[in-house]
Amino acid sequence: MKVVNNSEQELEILVELPRFILWFMLGPIGGFGALFTLALFLGGEIINGLVSGSIIAVVVLVGRYFLTQRTHLRLSAADHKVQMIKTSMLERKVFEFDLDQLDGADVELNRNHGGDKGNSRPTSGLNLLFSNTRPVTRVPVSNWSISGDGAGMLADAINDWLRRYREGKDSVGNQRQDTGGQA
Repeated sequence: MKVVNNSEQELEILVELPRFILWFMLGPIGGFGALFTLALFLGGEIINGLVSGSIIAVVVLVGRYFLTQRTHLRLSAADHKVQMIKTSMLERKVFEFDLDQLDGADVELNRNHGGDKGNSRPTSGLNLLFSNTRPVTRVPVSNWSISGDGAGMLADAINDWLRRYREGKDSVGNQRQDTGGQA
């Protein structure tokens, strides 16, 4: 999760898990599963090897589907659009909204991890707020819940960029052009 581009005309945010987490979580399952399946084949258990290999392959593919989900959020002052592209291993969804209808971003506290123990850690999700509907529409940026202050950092970046964007507009609603001090 990071801010890719934060310029006057555009804000780009990428929300995804780092690739090492994919390898850290799925690598051992695939590696040990392959060795187990190979051992079954070498031992003459062809049917058990096919069934075990198929189950392990399905587990790895389903895990890869969920772990490779990513969201690319783009706020563009030039296009006056908010574009959210959600991709995974099998699909790509594109959502577009009018930038002037976007009121901001907020952080929603989701749940605590750790159960009844005293070491629970709250996680949070990032939402875009559109108040052109009643009640306010909250559009989640990602399906991931994020621990720590990452969602708050992204919400602050979005809200700061929107504030600068709105300050740069004149009273008619057009983007002000900097003339360089010449009349």
